[in-house]
Amino acid sequence: MKLSNIVLLPFFAIFLLLSSCGVLNLESSTESYDIEKEVVPSYKSDQTIKVMNYYDKPVIVFLVPERIKADLKQYSETSMKYLELGLKHQNVSVGVTGNKSVKLRVHNVKYNRAFWTIRADVNITAELGNGKTFGVFHHNASPASGFLAVDGALIRATEKILKHPEFIKYMNK
Repeated sequence: MKLSNIVLLPFFAIFLLLSSCGVLNLESSTESYDIEKEVVPSYKSDQTIKVMNYYDKPVIVFLVPERIKADLKQYSETSMKYLELGLKHQNVSVGVTGNKSVKLRVHNVKYNRAFWTIRADVNITAELGNGKTFGVFHHNASPASGFLAVDGALIRATEKILKHPEFIKYMNK
């Protein structure tokens, strides 16, 4: 090995170290998936529900072992949008006021890679206006990207809220 290559080795090592320190901001979106009408149970129609976010400011968490940054407030907003899309299928309006309300909280998000698959675990707690609270969990895997893994977990967990017996009972009261 040439002396000039030996001198460059520490610089190359520093470059690798610095380039591997980046953090990926893993945002969610409702653009990847849509809630199908057939998935949503029947609710009493022509009512309005207020859908709220548990978080009033961004809550940044870092998902390990990857260097990924996630905002639980933004994930909760995505779940709220999915919930609204599902409710619209049953002629339930979502508004800033309503005779009913639900507050959503995404938490305990996990993310990891297993060979060629990216996995995301999502927990959502739903707090209903009548004081009842319940939680749902969904594990999703995607061979394509972390974004699709998270979006898939969020939509499937939100579908579980729409189908949850407590939510159905509350919406049909």
